[in-house]
Amino acid sequence: VWALLWILMDIRFRELTRTQKFLIPTLILLLAVFNHILRLQIGSAAYGKMIPLTMHLPFFLIFLYITKCGVIKMFFMILSALIFTAPAVMVSNYVLQSQYNDPMILLISNLIVYIAMLLIAQLIFRQGFNYLLKYGSNRLFLRFTLVPLLYYIYVFATQNVDFSSFSSFSGYVVRHLPTMEVFVFYFLLLHSYKELNQKRELETAQTALYQQLNAAEEQISLLHEAQTQTAVYRHNMRHHLNTINGFLSLG
Repeated sequence: VWALLWILMDIRFRELTRTQKFLIPTLILLLAVFNHILRLQIGSAAYGKMIPLTMHLPFFLIFLYITKCGVIKMFFMILSALIFTAPAVMVSNYVLQSQYNDPMILLISNLIVYIAMLLIAQLIFRQGFNYLLKYGSNRLFLRFTLVPLLYYIYVFATQNVDFSSFSSFSGYVVRHLPTMEVFVFYFLLLHSYKELNQKRELETAQTALYQQLNAAEEQISLLHEAQTQTAVYRHNMRHHLNTINGFLSLG
């Protein structure tokens, strides 16, 4: 998640302050050690329920401190980075359920998948995410956060996390949340298309107004030139009439 956020948000180490260059790697290292020890102490099942507080929230705060992009955008980015880790989780589950259930094979397969996802993030998604962070409004991010948020809830529901006092709630979420997420996607797609269409119409109208403005400026420039020329003619005419009047006075 740390590496994915670093890539997707296009953070440059040389652009960090001197304090940040020391503080950020130290915090990441301490966070990794703390989570590893905690997992050994309380077990994988209990640790899985604490990941949002022990891992995701600290990452959120660290990168919010680095980028200062705002809470809404950072919330979207942390959820998106977690989605990018999903293929590694899928591979891990496959290895654990297969006959090759060996720690070394699990480690190697995870490393291969993580490296592949980092390359995909760097080569395909980095530029798009940067453009979105730079020009996207908070309203846009708030809407599109629904998709990774629903996925985030779904992942924890599949781990049998109890979100309420109803013991069957997790099972209900597992059954129906994917359908809900598809409908949310279509809503966002249509809403975004409507906004893009309105934006295109506004840009067309703006272009037409610019053309009218340029034509008006040209007309004003021509009128100004004509006015200047008329003033010159009037000046010359007055000069000629004064000369004629002088000649008449002299007979």
